[in-house]
Amino acid sequence: MNKSYFIFFYTFFLSSGWALQAQSTLPISAQFQEVTLDEALATLKRDYQLVFAYDYTLTQAITINEKFEKVPLKAVLEKLLSSTNIHFRFVDEKRIILYQSEEASSSSISQIGGIILDATTQQPLPFASILVNDSTGIATDKNGKFETHIPSEHDCELLIRYVGYQSKRISISAPSSQALTIALQPVRQEMEAITIVESPPPLTTDKTSNAIKLNATGLKQLPAFAGGTDLFRSIQLLPGISANDDLSTELRIRGGSGDENMIVLDGITLYKIDHFYGIFSAINPNTVDEINVYKNAFPAEYGGRTAGVVEMHSKTSDDEDWNGIFEVNALTANGQLNIPITNEMQLLLSGRSTLQNVADSKFLAFATQQDGPGGIFEEEDDFLNRANELAFQAPVFNFYDATAKWLWNIQPSTQLQATYFGSFDHFQLENVEEYQFFRNVQDSIKRIAYSYEEETTWQNRGFGVQLKHQWNHRLNTHLTLSQSNYQTESYIANRIDTDVALREDKENSTENLNQINGWNINWKNSFQISAQEQLNFGVNVIENKVEVGRIVDNKIDNNIQGSSSGVEAAIYAQHTKTFGEKWTSNLGLRSTHYNRTNQLYFSPRLQLSYQLSDEWLLKGAGSIYHQFLRESYFEDRYGRRQDFFILANDRRFPVAQSNQVMLGFNYFSEQFEIDVEFYHKNTNGVMEYAHLTPGFSDRDAPLTGAAYRIFEGEGYCRGIDVLLKKHFGAYQGWIAYTYSQNQNRFEEINNNEFYPSQDDSRNQFKLINVYQWKDFNFSATYVYSDGRPYLDVTELEFEDRREAKLRSQFERLPDYHRMDIGVDYTFPIAALRGKLGFSVFNAFNRTNVKYRQYVYSIPDDPRKPNKNVILGNELDLLDRTFNLSFSLEF
Repeated sequence: MNKSYFIFFYTFFLSSGWALQAQSTLPISAQFQEVTLDEALATLKRDYQLVFAYDYTLTQAITINEKFEKVPLKAVLEKLLSSTNIHFRFVDEKRIILYQSEEASSSSISQIGGIILDATTQQPLPFASILVNDSTGIATDKNGKFETHIPSEHDCELLIRYVGYQSKRISISAPSSQALTIALQPVRQEMEAITIVESPPPLTTDKTSNAIKLNATGLKQLPAFAGGTDLFRSIQLLPGISANDDLSTELRIRGGSGDENMIVLDGITLYKIDHFYGIFSAINPNTVDEINVYKNAFPAEYGGRTAGVVEMHSKTSDDEDWNGIFEVNALTANGQLNIPITNEMQLLLSGRSTLQNVADSKFLAFATQQDGPGGIFEEEDDFLNRANELAFQAPVFNFYDATAKWLWNIQPSTQLQATYFGSFDHFQLENVEEYQFFRNVQDSIKRIAYSYEEETTWQNRGFGVQLKHQWNHRLNTHLTLSQSNYQTESYIANRIDTDVALREDKENSTENLNQINGWNINWKNSFQISAQEQLNFGVNVIENKVEVGRIVDNKIDNNIQGSSSGVEAAIYAQHTKTFGEKWTSNLGLRSTHYNRTNQLYFSPRLQLSYQLSDEWLLKGAGSIYHQFLRESYFEDRYGRRQDFFILANDRRFPVAQSNQVMLGFNYFSEQFEIDVEFYHKNTNGVMEYAHLTPGFSDRDAPLTGAAYRIFEGEGYCRGIDVLLKKHFGAYQGWIAYTYSQNQNRFEEINNNEFYPSQDDSRNQFKLINVYQWKDFNFSATYVYSDGRPYLDVTELEFEDRREAKLRSQFERLPDYHRMDIGVDYTFPIAALRGKLGFSVFNAFNRTNVKYRQYVYSIPDDPRKPNKNVILGNELDLLDRTFNLSFSLEF
């Protein structure tokens, strides 16, 4: 973005009078008889909810005898202070600063202001203490900013203090009206042992970056899943993120799929972080400290995704002694250890592994035998037309993950850290089904036998190094170098044996390989131009190498077979400025050159906010994003889905583009906070990889890879997200509601008309509750969602998918309901801290459905080979699931 663009926006803001200082005309009615000025101010504070900042020793000796009847506040203050050398200044309509001057002339007073920052992170320090000439004290506001008055005739000294930081003295030369930027260095401080009586809140909203911040420790207060606390299931409880699939921790943000989100751990981009086909997430909750979730207008340093960013920071520890946690639950064992090597160096290690074969666990009820089509049917149609449920499976499944972090504080201004992440999954399955029926009453029993074998492994590995350096109180640099790898391999073999004259016995096998190797270099700089203005800028280079191999029905799928590499070279800048006390703008631009298309892609993003009052904030955002690493999937005729990553080239695999806008508001009070966002998202380059004809193409020939093709289209998602957060004493929680409409269309399908996407769930409601009582923590969550759409293929009659008319064939699954409850009890064990936890997932044992679709289709009459008959498949989600856990902290 060129300089003139900034000047245009900022000149427009200023010329509109948006940065004018507020002066209150609040009518005051009060009577003061023989009271001190301090008591008079206390009365105004109580009756009119005003906030005064002053030195109380100046007001105790002043007696007031005044009466006011609907007099403006400004006039009241002028009258009360008229015979004193105390002056006042409005910060806003409710906050007033009182200060003393040796002379009544305003020419002898200079105003100074600025911001107090953390020297390492450049984050503002709210409510820092500032002492002027060791006498007059003020404090920074919640954004780390301050303003005060000092005498102009001589120099003065400021003493800045903040708990956990080294105090700093600075001299101010008179006359001065400069904006100061003061950076404090964090220091390690020895403290006596303290007892924590209240846990940190699970989530907060960051109004400056438009992010939702989640505290991993706070999230552990929520009901645990079968494998323990799952961070991504907790993220699903936010508005705008789907939570209606028990078998998936994928984050579907505002209609997007999981691959449209950038998942970052300590600067490492992780491509697919799930265990057991997505039922568990691969991130150890004991490793992570803070999570930032961006649903729109995410920082300019991030690109290559079209839905959202999940930014995770691992834990650090200042303890000089070893500390850690060990936890065991129904499925996994989990351990985390902090090792202080020196005063400046520490090592964090964590690991998690299954204790048993996950697939044998009761909670995977979908993997057990249910009433299905097995048995003997008197009529063939009873077999052919009856919908069956998922048949018996006997899988073997295990997984583990590990994280290591090394941190070295080289000096107060320089920090070096290295992080490693790895996870591994192994799945093996054998399945046999047999059906018998009479074709005619006089005939003997006919038989169809179906066998299925699968072995799948997938793994994630990531390594990153970060160097942070604070050049001075204005400029800092953050350099990240990371490498990430994802690989999945699978082998599937199936066989159909039949003595029915429908077709010959067939044996087919499918093999899949998908691998990504990625390198990422990000050089980011932050420059604090002034107390109200900051510029972030940098360079980001990403290289991805992707390999895809697929053999379906013993034939190579040449549509996606092969290797490819792509480089995204980007420069970015983001400018943040506050205008007066009301307006804040956040303007960013990311420009990316993608070598596979040899095109330049511009990704602007703009956020504006207006502080209407102390409680009310209006906000808006607009942004454009591009995605080059794509994920698609295919379903074979047996309804099995296989995901695969590919690189866009704008020939067969399009570059995706997402255009997003948001308007909303935030209301914050001591009792509760409400955040509302109206949004619209339009995506070009939506991709579906599908077969032209479902089922068997004719009597004898199975489907082949050549019959698959890429369909390219567009989609939109629009709706409203509402977050109501509350905290009353020992109770805290939030309510999340989303209304959305999510539709896609493809030029060659359904006459290019929009139809519902698979995640088109119009209403989602989530209620989260946490209550702390002594050593007990009680929690309960409730999730409701409208049923998702599915295509009733029994009503379709077409030989080519491009001829399908889909308008009236969509049905909706039953509505989704789920209640989870949990209770934890914390108790001491010698010098350790023990915790016993019990939770129930789907406590009311509600039957929820994941999907309905055909498994395969066969011609019911050899003379009509093009007419298919559907064998249905309905997969239920998890039933009531119990979990018991025990942990020790030391």
